[in-house]
Amino acid sequence: MITTGINRKFLCMAILMMILAGKSELAGRSKEDYIVRHYVEDGFSVARDGDPAPLWVSDRDFPGVLRVAVHLQEDIEKVTGKTPSLFTGTVPVSGDRVIIAGTIGKHRLIDQLVQSGRISGKWLKGKRDTYVATVIKEPAEGIREALVIAGSDKRGTIYGLYDLSRQAGVTPLHFWADVPITPARDLYALPGEYSPGEPAVRYRGIFINDEAPALSDWVHERYGAFNSRFYEHVFEYILRMRGNFLWPAMWGRAFYDDDPENPRLADEYGIVIGTSHHEPMMRAHVEWARYGTGEWNYQTNPLVLRDFWREGMKRKGNFESIVTVGMRGDGDEPMGVERNIGLLEQIIADQRRIVEEVTGKPARQTPQMWALYKEVQDNHDQGMDVPDDVTLLFCDDNWGNVRKLPRPGETQRAGGYGMYYHFDYVGGPRNYKWLNTNLISRVWEQMDLCYRHGVDRIWIVNVGDIKPMEFPTAFFLEMAWDPAAMTRQRMNEYPRKWAAAHFGEALAQETAELLTAYTRFNNRRKPELIDPGTYHLVNYREAGQIVEQYQQLEKRALDLYQNLEEPFWDAFCQLVLFPIQACANLNQMYVAAAKNHLYATEGRAAANAMAHRVMELYTRDSLLTAYFHKDLAGGKWNHMMSQTHIGYTYWQEPPVNVMPSVQWTTIPAEGHLKISPDQGSSSLPVLDPFASDTLFFEVYNTGAIPRRYVLKTGHPWLQVSSAQGSVDQQCAFFLTADWEKVPPGRTETFTELAGEAGIAQRIPITVYNPVFPETPATGAFFESNGHVAIEAMHYSKRVQEPPWIWEHIPDFGRTYSGMRISMQPGCMEVPPGKIAELSYDIVFFSQGTVQVEALFSPTLDFHGHGLGYAIAFDDEPFRTVDVHGNYSEPVWETWVADNIIRSGTSHQLRTPGLHTLRIRAVDPFLVLQRIEIDTGGLLPSYLGPPESYHNVRNPKEEDGYRLWLRYRPLCADLQEAYAPYLNGIHAPQQTATMKVAVEELRMAAEGMTGLSARMRSLSQIERNGGILAGTWEEHAVKKQFTRKERALAGEQGFLIKSRGKRLSIGATTDKGVLYGVFYLLRLIQTGQCIDNLNVIENPAYDLRILNHWDNPDRSVERGYAGLSLWEWTQLPDSVSTRYHDYARACASVGINATVLNNVNADACFLTPEYLLKISVLADIFRPYALKVFLSVNFSSPQILGSLPTSDPLDTGVNAWWKAKVREIYRLIPDFGGFLVKANSEGRSGPLDYGRSHADGANMLARAVEPYGGLVMWRAFVYSPDSDDRAKQAYEEFMPLDGAFLPNVIIQVKNGPVDFQPREPFTPLFGAMQKTPLMVEFQITQEYLGWSKQMAYLAPLYKEVLSADTYALGPGTTVAKTTDGSLFGHPVSAIAGVANTGTDRNWTGHHLAQANWFAFGRLAWDHRLTSEEILREWIAMTFTSDERFAGPLGSMMMESREALVNYMMPLGLHHLFYTGHHYGPEPWANDPFSRPDWQPPYYHKADTSGVGFDRSRTGSNAVSQYYAPLSEIYDNLNTCPENLLLWFHHVPWDHRMQNGNTLWEELCRLYSLGVMQAREFQKTWDGLAPYIDKGRFLDIQYRLKIQASDAQWWRDACLLYFQTFSRKSIPLNLERPVYDLDELKRREVVME
Repeated sequence: MITTGINRKFLCMAILMMILAGKSELAGRSKEDYIVRHYVEDGFSVARDGDPAPLWVSDRDFPGVLRVAVHLQEDIEKVTGKTPSLFTGTVPVSGDRVIIAGTIGKHRLIDQLVQSGRISGKWLKGKRDTYVATVIKEPAEGIREALVIAGSDKRGTIYGLYDLSRQAGVTPLHFWADVPITPARDLYALPGEYSPGEPAVRYRGIFINDEAPALSDWVHERYGAFNSRFYEHVFEYILRMRGNFLWPAMWGRAFYDDDPENPRLADEYGIVIGTSHHEPMMRAHVEWARYGTGEWNYQTNPLVLRDFWREGMKRKGNFESIVTVGMRGDGDEPMGVERNIGLLEQIIADQRRIVEEVTGKPARQTPQMWALYKEVQDNHDQGMDVPDDVTLLFCDDNWGNVRKLPRPGETQRAGGYGMYYHFDYVGGPRNYKWLNTNLISRVWEQMDLCYRHGVDRIWIVNVGDIKPMEFPTAFFLEMAWDPAAMTRQRMNEYPRKWAAAHFGEALAQETAELLTAYTRFNNRRKPELIDPGTYHLVNYREAGQIVEQYQQLEKRALDLYQNLEEPFWDAFCQLVLFPIQACANLNQMYVAAAKNHLYATEGRAAANAMAHRVMELYTRDSLLTAYFHKDLAGGKWNHMMSQTHIGYTYWQEPPVNVMPSVQWTTIPAEGHLKISPDQGSSSLPVLDPFASDTLFFEVYNTGAIPRRYVLKTGHPWLQVSSAQGSVDQQCAFFLTADWEKVPPGRTETFTELAGEAGIAQRIPITVYNPVFPETPATGAFFESNGHVAIEAMHYSKRVQEPPWIWEHIPDFGRTYSGMRISMQPGCMEVPPGKIAELSYDIVFFSQGTVQVEALFSPTLDFHGHGLGYAIAFDDEPFRTVDVHGNYSEPVWETWVADNIIRSGTSHQLRTPGLHTLRIRAVDPFLVLQRIEIDTGGLLPSYLGPPESYHNVRNPKEEDGYRLWLRYRPLCADLQEAYAPYLNGIHAPQQTATMKVAVEELRMAAEGMTGLSARMRSLSQIERNGGILAGTWEEHAVKKQFTRKERALAGEQGFLIKSRGKRLSIGATTDKGVLYGVFYLLRLIQTGQCIDNLNVIENPAYDLRILNHWDNPDRSVERGYAGLSLWEWTQLPDSVSTRYHDYARACASVGINATVLNNVNADACFLTPEYLLKISVLADIFRPYALKVFLSVNFSSPQILGSLPTSDPLDTGVNAWWKAKVREIYRLIPDFGGFLVKANSEGRSGPLDYGRSHADGANMLARAVEPYGGLVMWRAFVYSPDSDDRAKQAYEEFMPLDGAFLPNVIIQVKNGPVDFQPREPFTPLFGAMQKTPLMVEFQITQEYLGWSKQMAYLAPLYKEVLSADTYALGPGTTVAKTTDGSLFGHPVSAIAGVANTGTDRNWTGHHLAQANWFAFGRLAWDHRLTSEEILREWIAMTFTSDERFAGPLGSMMMESREALVNYMMPLGLHHLFYTGHHYGPEPWANDPFSRPDWQPPYYHKADTSGVGFDRSRTGSNAVSQYYAPLSEIYDNLNTCPENLLLWFHHVPWDHRMQNGNTLWEELCRLYSLGVMQAREFQKTWDGLAPYIDKGRFLDIQYRLKIQASDAQWWRDACLLYFQTFSRKSIPLNLERPVYDLDELKRREVVME
């Protein structure tokens, strides 16, 4: 794949999708869905315009296939509104199109198609549970085309039919959750051959368990019993999710005994039936109570038990089943205190004899499994074994933690291994069965662990009542089909995919976020385990935070519910809204009960109100349940939410819900104000500028009558949220500090509460403003209030020597995510000496003993020994820690109840300052969630303190200095996707440019991924992956690319190719390598795929130049970002680090030249003193491929050389310039050349001596030509004598076309007047075909609100570059006339007038950085779109989070047009205050100034109309454009309306295209611009959660100015023009808020 320019991103995305699709399949066969809802060429119309194709299934096929074919028929009718015909004969039906479905060996036509090769038989013959779907033309006589679904066996065909239903729009939850069907008139099957492949896990199913009272009551009310009417829905549900196994409901239920139709129907469907882990030999537990005699004890009652089991085997008959063997005690209990392994072995041997007797076959031919459940596993661990053909069914600990797995290297059993997993459980330490608490990330992690260890015979999950577990069940069964394909990336995408299938694409992401969030919240602690003491009311404000999180989640769910179409309400309520509301209510109720207890103890007036609140919330729980039972789906799900869940006191549920106890108090009328927390029992945290920059406390009333208060602080820089007021029951307050005024070190101060009685209470406050050490570029965490808390994912550095891999599991665990130490696929053992390490840089303010707690997921010792990790600070020796330590049942109960294992170590820090905590892998598959470090102040809480402050990951304020090169840590999935390529770098060439390229790679890799991309040998890169970079002179690089590919890379271009995990960057020169590095880093920063890259990039322009209008006094003409970057008085002795960073920023976007000084040049820049200074800058810039140019004063020979003239034809003048050029090149060998402004705005030039511009330019060109220098001669010329300033450049330069030397390029402003917000392109473009021209854009916003207003200028640049000049016919764009592609000039260039200055953010306005970035990107590739560039910049400068990037992108894309609207719509131009060009002054008419510097010169407003007439009847400027543009612009009716007043003087009553008069349209557009500016404010305010406070407030402040200025512009222009139009502003528009005279008196102060 070769990519250039704009298409590469989309190709990368396509590659990423291919990667995420899982392991590759044979060509021509896809695992993806094949049904779409629109016409497809060569596709098969399953339904066309509401008419479905008929179905044909052979009556020779399995009854289950015929049954499901009817389901498909019904489903298609639900989707299309019309029932398709269903044929079941053996004779082929005839018709235009037919859906043919059947099992090989059961359908004659399908067998013929397989035998003839038209269906790939090798994917069916001998395969299990699979199918192929393909479109076949003329499969049989009389059938034009068919969609053929061919199954390998009964289940394969059934899966094929149900998959077609699902893809047509009928989900597995159509019945089980009332998911509606979205109608479709058109359904098309894509051409090709499609198959899901063979399932990797043979048996995949569910266990209906713990089903009373919810499911059992629902079943009895609806079906009378657990009979076949009920089970038919279960079978269908399993099969629609491509499952095939069931352990039926068993508590008081007997699948075979309750309804003999149950097993027969299961077999018809293809559902494999078993009996649970404690129900051997196909007999239900309850059947022993019904039919058994004597004890359930094999030692005392073996004959009866054998007869009992024999009957089960007889009844099973030939139904497909897996027979459970072994024996536990009665009622799912251990068989006894003493483990009798010999007895158990005898039991299994006798059971297998019964199997052989009944079946008449060897036992190994009947599938059997032995469940190692609870104490049974102990028997196995102590040496008990079963025959090799028996499947060993491992089990979790009932809490989702796998207990045992095969050891690596163990001989594979013939019967294989299985896993019994739990989503629901009854038992210790507490039942959990009310709602879904299962994180699919945890399910994935544990089941991936199983699959890696060869557990692939059977996966069973306990789903309890079925109903609350729809989401994790779907995930479990999908993963079971192909665990290898369920990568972490796919797992992460699964909630969105699942939500889209059930609620549509539009709301899929939001729905997925809700699903993930509520299961993560519930997973922190099961609802049944929560009580009033779970979360701490005071410490870390934990309880309040929990409630707030749930409330926000509930609000989001309700908002989404209201945005859904009504048919989706019931499904959304069941699957999303109800569990969120119910759990939010439950948590709020328990927290309210805790508050009631606290308030009553403190004597608060609010105690009783909180008791009432508990009662309200308890009642609401029952109301939510009642709605679910009685109203939802018309009462369909009555009883389903009836599991008791409030009032647990031990493991078993209470008979009914029990409200938490509350305390009632007597509240006196008169009381006092008091403070909480009470200083006697708990002090406030220390106030510091890190994690504790806000302190909270409450003032409460102990009486019924409100009390007045006054709050004062001990220092003016300590601020309280409300200084005075009244307290009814209680009020919350917070304290903050103005940190710029807080003295360094520790300050003891106070806040004082004064009440009406005059009694003052002081709250002691400690404020700590420490001086802290410099931190690494990747930042560090900061100790605060005696602790540090770190999420495991937020490491500073990561080391992973193959085969070790650190895997990030998102949305995992209690607080954030998890880091699992794993190994490369297929590897189960790590060679000695290999290292995997995470390190965390931390700034400590204390020293001495610190306690570190590493918080791991409760992974068990599944290999029978404790799992370990190693830990150390700094360079101290590592110590190995056993996570499981002294394992016991009480310890395990704590682990699973808290859902965490805490592993503690003690360390000594000898000094405060920067330290590094290092955690190293010892055993694989531990998942580290969090680290908590106690330095003496860690307080009790359930979840621990919030994550500590990190000065790079979550800075309080960012200053914008790093521009788009922030290299912030990427999300975990991206880190892991890029990590293999960053194992190391091989770049042996050691030029200065190669060194900065390598250093950039290393710095970026460490910042974005935590990996240290060290220099590696070529062999190491080839073996382990990494980056290979260099020019063609490096053989190792050269051989990565073909000769043809290398020939495509120009002098500045580069190639990038990635194969496997090796990425090569090759180029002709080292500057090309540098640009390739920045290209790669941009891909990584924006989250693009870098797999299978084959990139060829060359710049569109040879020179991509920034023009600085900087003066020797460091002022910047038209600069709005502080002083000049160049510290002339400090150079050459002192060099600012900004020079390097400036060069990096330029190189990163491909800018390769810079003009250091103002075009209104001071001759001093050519003096030896300044040339030495400039040479220092050139030396700094050179490694970044940034050439230095100078603007020169044409009179320099006179000023510096004391010559009498500067005549370009004077020999002395020529000699002076040649000597000066030699002097320059001696100091700066790669000096670029000169930029000249001559005979413009009072500057001297060749015209002063009767010479031409060509004479002047050629004189300088001859001087620099021997050194390869270039002269850029500006065409910005105008004089007050011209009738139209817009024409003058054309008139002066067109006659000179071809008169300039080859190393002269004419620099032409983008528009014919002067960088206006909108103007047509300068007509010189395309006209001067013998002379190279370069576009000059303005990056600084001289005419666009300076740095006070947001104006994204890429749309302006694109508007010009894409404009068609028609010089050589259609398609002769400005870009093509200047980039060298049309006229073949020796050099091409493009320039932008810079706005970089000493402001910390470089450009004044943070958002103005985008214009620097956009100019560079377009100068490199002008085919890029404005939107594409903006997406890159936002992702690199802020975040790629769509919640931020989307709104900001829309704002910025609209900004330039909004500015045109409120400043100068419809082609108006140059209405600014004269001189500084800020703000409106359309009335300005200084008699002592040049007329072409006055706005009336341009707008020509009078009573007849407004606008500059440049038509043929006016100045005839239109004639300077090629046809047809000249005719289009000349005609009032064809001229683009956005340029109308540029080219025409238009009557006020002229009708516009929308029907408005010109006056009305002006009013509308001016008003629209104001509304747009105000909307920018609103949009930005909503983005506060996604950006640092510093940049947020700065941009907010500037947007406020912009909105105010927009009003100023609107009122000034409309009120002024109204004096000519004499028309009213339309009534539907806002009135002006200013008075015209007031505006005329306004003075604008230049800053």
